[in-house]
Amino acid sequence: LQRFKAISQGIAICVVGIGFLVLIGWVLDIELLKSLVYEWPTMKSNTAVLSILSGILLLRKTRGIRETWFTLSIAALILLISTLTLGEYIFVVEYGIDQLLFKDPSTDVIHPGRMSLFTAISFILLVFAMLSLNLSSGSLTKEYFLISVFFLTMLALIGYLYGVSSLFKFVAFASISANTAGSLLLLSVVIYRDWE
Repeated sequence: LQRFKAISQGIAICVVGIGFLVLIGWVLDIELLKSLVYEWPTMKSNTAVLSILSGILLLRKTRGIRETWFTLSIAALILLISTLTLGEYIFVVEYGIDQLLFKDPSTDVIHPGRMSLFTAISFILLVFAMLSLNLSSGSLTKEYFLISVFFLTMLALIGYLYGVSSLFKFVAFASISANTAGSLLLLSVVIYRDWE
C-alpha cells in the first residue's frame, strides 16, 4: 500500500508538472510544450490550470489530508471552470473564460482557447471521484466515472497513435490534445479508492 501511494504521489506530481510546462509554453510561446507535435492541438491554458489543481487535489488525497476549506476550494474552482465550459457548449454562449489567461492564435478551431467538451466533462467526473461525492450507488458511481474517463482518454490517445483523424471531427474530441488525454488518463488510473 505504501509503495502504491508513493507511485500515486509521483503521478500526481507528474500531472502538476505537465500543467506547469504547458503554462510555460503559453508564456514563452513554445509550441513543443503546448502540444507534443506541432500539427496536433495544444493543451489549452485553462486545461493546464485544471491539471495543476487536480494534481494538487490528488496529492493531498494520497497523503491522507482530510477535506479542508483549501481542498474544497480547489475542487470548487475545478468544477466552476469545467461547468462554465460545459455551459458554453450546451447553451452556445461565450463567458469570456476561454482566453482569459492567454490569447489562442489557433485559426483551425471554432472556439480558440476552449478546452474540449470531453475534457470539461472529465474534470467534473474526476473531482466527484476524488471527493467521493457519490450520488446514489455507493462506490460503484465513482468507478463508473473513472472507467468512462479512462476509456475515452485511451480512445483519444489511440487516435493520435494511429493517426485516426476522423475521431477528432467529433465535437467532444475536436480540440483535445495528446498531453491533455495523457494527464486525464494518469489521473483516472490512480483515483480508484478512498485514501482516508
